[in-house]
Amino acid sequence: MADSNVFNTVAPAISMADFGDLEQALGYLLPESFKQHYIRYNGGAPSDTQVPGDDAWEPTEVAMFYSIKHPLPGQDSTSEMLNHFQAMRAKRVIPDFFLPFAWDPGGNFFGLDLRDEGVAYYATDVFDPALSQAENYKKAQRHVARSFEHFLEILEPNPDASW
Repeated sequence: MADSNVFNTVAPAISMADFGDLEQALGYLLPESFKQHYIRYNGGAPSDTQVPGDDAWEPTEVAMFYSIKHPLPGQDSTSEMLNHFQAMRAKRVIPDFFLPFAWDPGGNFFGLDLRDEGVAYYATDVFDPALSQAENYKKAQRHVARSFEHFLEILEPNPDASW
């Protein structure tokens, strides 16, 4: 885990027991590195915010990580991961196997693919009514890291940040 990436504006601390409701609702066990990160930082804003780009994509910015339990300071209960996941599933915005854990300044998500524990960027504004739900889900995703731990490792300081 990248120790140099400090998180601010975090929700109150949680314990391992707090993952039970989330894992039960998901039907998946969460990766240990994910749990350990959230024990240390229950959501919040990372100091290193940029996800590197590649030949096909521009770099992407992380604004905030959802909390596991307890709303983030200045946010409502939709900043809690399970509440957000359930709201997005009810609207059919995301597939059952995708758990958003962070958002960008435009409201798009970074999340775990619960099937293989990879991390994807998920654009919420690319829905095409001519495509099936499965095709839209596929079109909306960009693989960014092989695991949650890898995702934390690739976050970089944003050279354009004004703060």
